[in-house]
Amino acid sequence: MEYTEFEKNGLKIDNERVLTYSKLSCPFDCTYCFVDGMTQEQESRGNTFSFSVSIPCFSEKSLTKYEPKAPSPQRRIKTLQNVFNEGIPTMVAIRPLLPDIEENELEKIVNLTKDFVIGYYSGPLYLKQDKLKILLPNFEIKQDIKPHWMLDGNYYQEVVREGQMEFLASLIQKSGKQFFTGATEGVEFIKKVKGYDQSRN
Repeated sequence: MEYTEFEKNGLKIDNERVLTYSKLSCPFDCTYCFVDGMTQEQESRGNTFSFSVSIPCFSEKSLTKYEPKAPSPQRRIKTLQNVFNEGIPTMVAIRPLLPDIEENELEKIVNLTKDFVIGYYSGPLYLKQDKLKILLPNFEIKQDIKPHWMLDGNYYQEVVREGQMEFLASLIQKSGKQFFTGATEGVEFIKKVKGYDQSRN
């Protein structure tokens, strides 16, 4: 199936990533032929098809503040489980890592998803100064920076809570799962694991 056909069904191909449009329900709640076709096409080209879902927070307080219009974490976890059960490698993005999220909230995200993932990845929260003043008024305004993955001219405040990323990494390690610096590292790990499995067959 051509990439344009995938996009008609709510998926967009972006190099090694497949993105779902936010206005659509996730197509993985049931089995669609274009998903099977995409998997076969990607693997026939030597690529690996994987799936990521973002769950940066879980509590009602955090969801109301940061994701008021997003699908519920429970729905995203159900989608994650459905994809995992189809044999597709999956990851969870606890990204951005929200500086005011409680540790028990991070623990809940990992505990509820660890059985359906190969690993996790995370990264800082980036906000414009005006948004930072509204969402996190107690955080100090610093020098704007350009994230390495952003186009030139896009500068933000990098909002980081000391020790939080280390706590998350330790939490994931204790769960027995992999912790990646980003999606690309996760995809590379999946490729190596699949290559090893195929060499044994």
